Amino acid sequence: MGPGDDFRVKNFTVTFKVKFLTEGVIECSWVGISFRKRAQSHYTGTNNLLFTLQRYADSAAVTGHTYAVFDGGEPIDLNNSRELYGDKLTLTQSQYSVPSGAAGADLPWVEYRLDVEDNTYKLYADDTLVSDCTFNITKYDYFGYMSLNCCTANVLIDDFLVEVKDTTLPPEPQPLAAPEVTVNEESGRIEWQEVKGAYAYKVIVSAGDEKTVYTNYFSLEDLAVGEYDIMVIALAEDTFEHTDSQPSETAHYVVSSDVEPEQTGGCNSSLDGTPLMLLVCLAAVAGVAAKRVLGRRTDKKI
Repeated sequence: MGPGDDFRVKNFTVTFKVKFLTEGVIECSWVGISFRKRAQSHYTGTNNLLFTLQRYADSAAVTGHTYAVFDGGEPIDLNNSRELYGDKLTLTQSQYSVPSGAAGADLPWVEYRLDVEDNTYKLYADDTLVSDCTFNITKYDYFGYMSLNCCTANVLIDDFLVEVKDTTLPPEPQPLAAPEVTVNEESGRIEWQEVKGAYAYKVIVSAGDEKTVYTNYFSLEDLAVGEYDIMVIALAEDTFEHTDSQPSETAHYVVSSDVEPEQTGGCNSSLDGTPLMLLVCLAAVAGVAAKRVLGRRTDKKI
Protein backbone atom coordinates (compact mmCIF):
# COMPACT_ATOMS: atom_id res chain seq x y z
CA MET A 1 0.00 0.00 0.00
CA GLY A 2 1.09 3.58 -0.36
CA PRO A 3 0.28 6.95 -1.91
CA GLY A 4 -1.75 6.72 -5.09
CA ASP A 5 -2.41 8.77 -8.21
CA ASP A 6 0.68 10.60 -9.53
CA PHE A 7 2.55 10.82 -6.22
CA ARG A 8 6.24 10.75 -7.15
CA VAL A 9 9.20 11.89 -5.07
CA LYS A 10 12.98 11.87 -5.08
CA ASN A 11 14.04 13.38 -1.73
CA PHE A 12 11.88 12.72 1.31
CA THR A 13 11.55 11.50 4.89
CA VAL A 14 9.00 8.81 5.61
CA THR A 15 8.00 7.67 9.11
CA PHE A 16 5.56 5.17 10.52
CA LYS A 17 5.16 3.02 13.61
CA VAL A 18 5.36 -0.75 13.31
CA LYS A 19 4.49 -3.46 15.83
CA PHE A 20 5.94 -6.89 15.07
CA LEU A 21 3.59 -9.72 16.11
CA THR A 22 4.47 -13.38 16.43
CA GLU A 23 1.25 -15.28 15.72
CA GLY A 24 1.57 -17.25 12.49
CA VAL A 25 5.15 -16.11 11.82
CA ILE A 26 7.26 -19.16 10.98
CA GLU A 27 10.64 -17.44 11.00
CA CYS A 28 10.75 -13.68 10.42
CA SER A 29 8.84 -10.60 9.31
CA TRP A 30 10.05 -7.60 7.36
CA VAL A 31 8.47 -4.27 6.49
CA GLY A 32 9.83 -1.24 4.65
CA ILE A 33 9.61 1.39 1.96
CA SER A 34 10.09 0.69 -1.74
CA PHE A 35 10.70 3.85 -3.75
CA ARG A 36 12.01 5.46 -6.94
CA LYS A 37 9.83 3.09 -8.90
CA ARG A 38 8.77 3.61 -12.50
CA ALA A 39 5.28 2.20 -12.01
CA GLN A 40 2.57 1.91 -9.38
CA SER A 41 3.38 -1.63 -8.34
CA HIS A 42 4.96 -3.45 -5.43
CA TYR A 43 8.73 -3.92 -5.29
CA THR A 44 8.99 -6.19 -8.32
CA GLY A 45 8.20 -5.23 -11.88
CA THR A 46 10.39 -2.14 -12.01
CA ASN A 47 13.73 -0.62 -10.95
CA ASN A 48 13.71 0.67 -7.39
CA LEU A 49 15.24 0.59 -3.91
CA LEU A 50 13.85 -1.13 -0.83
CA PHE A 51 14.80 -0.37 2.80
CA THR A 52 13.35 -2.68 5.45
CA LEU A 53 13.33 -3.52 9.14
CA GLN A 54 13.49 -7.26 9.72
CA ARG A 55 12.63 -9.11 12.90
CA TYR A 56 13.14 -12.83 13.60
CA ALA A 57 10.41 -14.22 15.85
CA ASP A 58 13.00 -15.70 18.23
CA SER A 59 14.73 -12.33 18.68
CA ALA A 60 13.95 -9.07 20.46
CA ALA A 61 15.99 -7.09 17.91
CA VAL A 62 15.27 -5.60 14.47
CA THR A 63 17.84 -5.25 11.68
CA GLY A 64 18.12 -2.81 8.81
CA HIS A 65 18.33 -4.24 5.29
CA THR A 66 18.92 -2.55 1.93
CA TYR A 67 17.87 -4.01 -1.43
CA ALA A 68 17.98 -3.04 -5.09
CA VAL A 69 15.61 -4.37 -7.74
CA PHE A 70 16.87 -4.58 -11.32
CA ASP A 71 14.59 -4.71 -14.36
CA GLY A 72 11.70 -6.48 -12.69
CA GLY A 73 13.78 -9.14 -10.95
CA GLU A 74 13.91 -10.20 -7.33
CA PRO A 75 15.32 -7.83 -4.67
CA ILE A 76 19.10 -8.16 -4.26
CA ASP A 77 20.54 -7.59 -0.79
CA LEU A 78 23.23 -4.94 -1.31
CA ASN A 79 25.11 -6.23 1.72
CA ASN A 80 25.85 -9.40 -0.29
CA SER A 81 26.69 -7.56 -3.52
CA ARG A 82 29.39 -5.09 -2.52
CA GLU A 83 31.93 -6.42 -5.03
CA LEU A 84 29.62 -5.49 -7.91
CA TYR A 85 29.68 -1.76 -7.22
CA GLY A 86 33.08 -0.89 -5.77
CA ASP A 87 33.20 2.67 -4.46
CA LYS A 88 29.72 3.37 -5.84
CA LEU A 89 28.30 1.62 -2.77
CA THR A 90 29.03 2.20 0.90
CA LEU A 91 26.85 0.42 3.43
CA THR A 92 26.77 -0.22 7.14
CA GLN A 93 23.97 -2.15 8.84
CA SER A 94 23.29 -2.96 12.47
CA GLN A 95 20.76 -4.41 14.89
CA TYR A 96 18.58 -2.52 17.31
CA SER A 97 17.48 -4.27 20.48
CA VAL A 98 13.96 -3.09 21.20
CA PRO A 99 13.57 -1.93 24.83
CA SER A 100 11.15 -4.12 26.77
CA GLY A 101 11.10 -6.54 23.82
CA ALA A 102 11.24 -10.28 24.36
CA ALA A 103 12.09 -13.15 22.04
CA GLY A 104 9.06 -15.13 20.89
CA ALA A 105 6.64 -12.39 21.97
CA ASP A 106 5.02 -9.40 20.28
CA LEU A 107 7.38 -6.42 20.25
CA PRO A 108 6.48 -2.94 21.48
CA TRP A 109 5.88 -0.27 18.83
CA VAL A 110 9.02 0.72 16.90
CA GLU A 111 9.31 3.92 14.84
CA TYR A 112 10.60 3.43 11.31
CA ARG A 113 12.25 6.49 9.73
CA LEU A 114 13.93 6.68 6.33
CA ASP A 115 15.76 9.86 5.26
CA VAL A 116 16.47 10.03 1.51
CA GLU A 117 18.58 12.77 -0.07
CA ASP A 118 19.97 12.28 -3.57
CA ASN A 119 22.02 9.07 -3.37
CA THR A 120 22.26 8.80 0.44
CA TYR A 121 19.78 6.76 2.46
CA LYS A 122 19.60 6.53 6.25
CA LEU A 123 17.23 4.14 8.01
CA TYR A 124 16.45 4.51 11.72
CA ALA A 125 14.64 2.40 14.31
CA ASP A 126 13.59 4.56 17.25
CA ASP A 127 16.28 7.12 16.28
CA THR A 128 18.97 4.41 16.15
CA LEU A 129 20.73 4.27 12.77
CA VAL A 130 20.40 0.69 11.47
CA SER A 131 21.30 1.22 7.80
CA ASP A 132 23.57 3.92 6.39
CA CYS A 133 23.86 3.64 2.62
CA THR A 134 25.33 5.62 -0.26
CA PHE A 135 24.39 4.11 -3.63
CA ASN A 136 25.72 6.22 -6.48
CA ILE A 137 24.02 4.47 -9.40
CA THR A 138 22.56 6.87 -11.96
CA LYS A 139 19.61 4.68 -12.96
CA TYR A 140 18.14 5.10 -9.46
CA ASP A 141 18.58 8.85 -9.33
CA TYR A 142 15.12 10.02 -10.39
CA PHE A 143 11.64 10.93 -9.23
CA GLY A 144 9.58 7.81 -8.69
CA TYR A 145 6.63 6.21 -6.95
CA MET A 146 6.86 4.77 -3.43
CA SER A 147 4.96 2.17 -1.44
CA LEU A 148 4.92 0.48 1.96
CA ASN A 149 5.75 -3.22 1.62
CA CYS A 150 5.92 -6.27 3.84
CA CYS A 151 6.42 -10.00 3.25
CA THR A 152 5.74 -13.14 5.33
CA ALA A 153 4.86 -10.64 8.01
CA ASN A 154 2.39 -10.18 10.84
CA VAL A 155 2.64 -6.49 11.66
CA LEU A 156 0.56 -3.52 12.68
CA ILE A 157 1.21 -0.13 11.03
CA ASP A 158 0.23 3.31 12.31
CA ASP A 159 1.02 7.03 11.80
CA PHE A 160 2.29 6.78 8.21
CA LEU A 161 3.72 10.14 7.11
CA VAL A 162 5.72 11.34 4.10
CA GLU A 163 7.58 14.67 4.20
CA VAL A 164 8.59 15.65 0.65
CA LYS A 165 11.86 17.59 0.43
CA ASP A 166 11.94 18.14 -3.32
CA THR A 167 12.18 21.77 -4.44
CA THR A 168 11.30 21.03 -8.08
CA LEU A 169 8.43 19.10 -9.60
CA PRO A 170 9.01 15.75 -11.31
CA PRO A 171 9.21 15.89 -15.12
CA GLU A 172 6.02 15.22 -17.03
CA PRO A 173 6.00 11.99 -19.07
CA GLN A 174 6.21 12.67 -22.82
CA PRO A 175 4.09 10.94 -25.48
CA LEU A 176 5.70 8.33 -27.70
CA ALA A 177 6.26 9.13 -31.35
CA ALA A 178 3.23 8.35 -33.51
CA PRO A 179 3.70 5.31 -35.80
CA GLU A 180 4.28 6.00 -39.50
CA VAL A 181 1.91 3.67 -41.33
CA THR A 182 1.99 2.31 -44.87
CA VAL A 183 -0.18 -0.19 -46.73
CA ASN A 184 1.60 -3.23 -48.14
CA GLU A 185 -0.14 -4.07 -51.43
CA GLU A 186 1.35 -7.53 -51.77
CA SER A 187 0.69 -8.84 -48.26
CA GLY A 188 -2.65 -7.05 -47.73
CA ARG A 189 -1.73 -5.51 -44.41
CA ILE A 190 -0.92 -2.18 -42.79
CA GLU A 191 2.64 -1.82 -41.48
CA TRP A 192 4.72 0.64 -39.44
CA GLN A 193 8.19 0.98 -37.98
CA GLU A 194 8.56 -0.16 -34.37
CA VAL A 195 8.31 2.74 -31.92
CA LYS A 196 10.97 2.84 -29.21
CA GLY A 197 9.38 2.53 -25.78
CA ALA A 198 6.18 0.87 -27.03
CA TYR A 199 5.13 -2.56 -25.75
CA ALA A 200 2.12 -2.93 -28.09
CA TYR A 201 0.00 -1.05 -30.63
CA LYS A 202 -3.68 -0.20 -30.79
CA VAL A 203 -5.13 -0.46 -34.29
CA ILE A 204 -8.36 1.52 -34.81
CA VAL A 205 -10.38 0.31 -37.81
CA SER A 206 -13.13 2.92 -38.40
CA ALA A 207 -16.20 3.20 -36.14
CA GLY A 208 -14.19 2.60 -32.97
CA ASP A 209 -13.33 -1.03 -33.71
CA GLU A 210 -10.01 -1.49 -31.87
CA LYS A 211 -7.46 -4.30 -31.82
CA THR A 212 -4.29 -4.52 -29.72
CA VAL A 213 -1.34 -6.20 -31.46
CA TYR A 214 2.21 -6.89 -30.38
CA THR A 215 3.67 -6.78 -33.89
CA ASN A 216 4.39 -3.85 -36.20
CA TYR A 217 1.74 -4.87 -38.75
CA PHE A 218 -1.96 -5.70 -38.94
CA SER A 219 -3.63 -7.93 -41.54
CA LEU A 220 -6.48 -6.43 -43.56
CA GLU A 221 -7.39 -9.57 -45.50
CA ASP A 222 -10.42 -10.43 -43.36
CA LEU A 223 -12.18 -7.09 -43.69
CA ALA A 224 -15.66 -7.15 -45.22
CA VAL A 225 -16.59 -5.10 -48.27
CA GLY A 226 -16.54 -1.39 -47.42
CA GLU A 227 -14.30 1.60 -46.75
CA TYR A 228 -12.08 1.90 -43.68
CA ASP A 229 -10.09 4.69 -42.03
CA ILE A 230 -7.33 3.01 -40.04
CA MET A 231 -5.06 4.58 -37.43
CA VAL A 232 -2.41 3.13 -35.11
CA ILE A 233 -1.46 4.24 -31.58
CA ALA A 234 1.79 3.18 -29.86
CA LEU A 235 1.16 2.03 -26.27
CA ALA A 236 3.79 3.08 -23.71
CA GLU A 237 5.75 0.35 -21.96
CA ASP A 238 7.07 2.63 -19.21
CA THR A 239 4.38 5.07 -18.04
CA PHE A 240 6.96 6.78 -15.82
CA GLU A 241 8.74 8.23 -18.86
CA HIS A 242 6.13 8.16 -21.61
CA THR A 243 2.43 8.24 -22.37
CA ASP A 244 0.72 6.61 -25.35
CA SER A 245 1.35 8.26 -28.72
CA GLN A 246 -1.05 10.36 -30.72
CA PRO A 247 -2.86 8.45 -33.50
CA SER A 248 -0.90 7.90 -36.69
CA GLU A 249 -1.85 9.41 -40.01
CA THR A 250 -5.03 7.84 -41.39
CA ALA A 251 -4.73 5.01 -43.89
CA HIS A 252 -7.86 4.83 -46.09
CA TYR A 253 -8.58 1.28 -47.20
CA VAL A 254 -11.31 0.16 -49.64
CA VAL A 255 -12.61 -3.37 -50.09
CA SER A 256 -15.03 -3.74 -53.03
CA SER A 257 -16.58 -6.66 -54.98
CA ASP A 258 -16.21 -7.32 -58.70
CA VAL A 259 -19.49 -8.99 -59.71
CA GLU A 260 -18.85 -8.99 -63.46
CA PRO A 261 -18.17 -12.63 -64.37
CA GLU A 262 -15.70 -13.51 -67.10
CA GLN A 263 -17.42 -14.45 -70.40
CA THR A 264 -16.93 -18.16 -71.03
CA GLY A 265 -18.32 -20.11 -73.90
CA GLY A 266 -19.35 -22.99 -71.72
CA CYS A 267 -21.56 -20.90 -69.40
CA ASN A 268 -23.09 -18.60 -72.03
CA SER A 269 -23.77 -21.28 -74.59
CA SER A 270 -26.47 -23.86 -74.53
CA LEU A 271 -26.24 -26.15 -71.54
CA ASP A 272 -27.79 -28.89 -73.67
CA GLY A 273 -29.61 -30.14 -70.61
CA THR A 274 -26.60 -31.80 -69.01
CA PRO A 275 -26.82 -31.51 -65.17
CA LEU A 276 -23.07 -31.91 -64.71
CA MET A 277 -22.30 -29.01 -67.06
CA LEU A 278 -24.84 -26.83 -65.21
CA LEU A 279 -23.13 -27.45 -61.89
CA VAL A 280 -19.70 -26.63 -63.31
CA CYS A 281 -20.93 -23.34 -64.79
CA LEU A 282 -22.68 -22.23 -61.58
CA ALA A 283 -19.54 -22.95 -59.59
CA ALA A 284 -17.40 -20.92 -61.98
CA VAL A 285 -19.75 -17.90 -61.80
CA ALA A 286 -19.85 -18.08 -58.00
CA GLY A 287 -16.09 -18.16 -57.85
CA VAL A 288 -15.77 -15.04 -60.01
CA ALA A 289 -18.41 -13.15 -57.99
CA ALA A 290 -16.56 -13.86 -54.77
CA LYS A 291 -13.37 -12.16 -55.96
CA ARG A 292 -12.62 -8.85 -54.23
CA VAL A 293 -10.82 -5.82 -55.56
CA LEU A 294 -8.84 -4.11 -52.81
CA GLY A 295 -8.27 -0.40 -53.32
CA ARG A 296 -5.80 1.29 -50.99
CA ARG A 297 -4.58 4.80 -50.36
CA THR A 298 -3.02 6.56 -47.40
CA ASP A 299 -4.35 10.00 -46.42
CA LYS A 300 -2.94 12.60 -44.07
CA LYS A 301 -4.87 12.82 -40.79
CA ILE A 302 -6.60 16.19 -40.42
